[in-house]
Amino acid sequence: MLELKGITKSYGANTVLENTGLVIEDGSFVCIVGGSGSGKSTILNILSLFDTVTSGDYYIDGNNVATEKNKHHLYRKSLFGFVFQSFYLLEDLSVRDNLTLPLLYVKDNGVSDMEIDEIINGFGLTSVAEMPVKTLSGGEMQRVAFVRAIINNPKYIFCDEPTGNLDSANADIIFKFLCGENQKGKTIVMVTHDTALIERAKTQGAVIYGIEERNIVRLP
Repeated sequence: MLELKGITKSYGANTVLENTGLVIEDGSFVCIVGGSGSGKSTILNILSLFDTVTSGDYYIDGNNVATEKNKHHLYRKSLFGFVFQSFYLLEDLSVRDNLTLPLLYVKDNGVSDMEIDEIINGFGLTSVAEMPVKTLSGGEMQRVAFVRAIINNPKYIFCDEPTGNLDSANADIIFKFLCGENQKGKTIVMVTHDTALIERAKTQGAVIYGIEERNIVRLP
């Protein structure tokens, strides 16, 4: 379970979040919505430990990680998967090399070559698996980025506008796989301003949150 308690986040004189909280139950599908500059990406960055809080507490499975900054990298590599709006792929490496790179950082990751091939095939990437990433289309790159996010079998998957740069066909692939991962018990936390995506997420039981007056609020 992820829990923010009494969180305040400021950037200089600009306070984005003020004494607010959020509880994300294991196995849930959570959408955080809002326009540009509303603070939704700030929440995602705090939850995924890419940013720290100004004050307050953040608990992961009961451990207050706000006071364990030296351990943040351990949580990121062992529990978290990330899907960014920008791909952050190593474009001169092959698709396969990009996908297996996260496995180098997790001892006894337990992911076999056969499982990697199955995931590559499931995302329609078999024909480009040995090609340099820089030769791929934008949709193919996003699929590679998504596979990289889940290759370590993370407990929590964080998504920042995961379908924002995709056509409808590729967006559908990503959304259906997110739903599939959620049905397997993984916790999905997705930031988006895409109203159509939000409505689709609601049909899958997603809980929707927004930001009002620097506080995280649950939306209908």
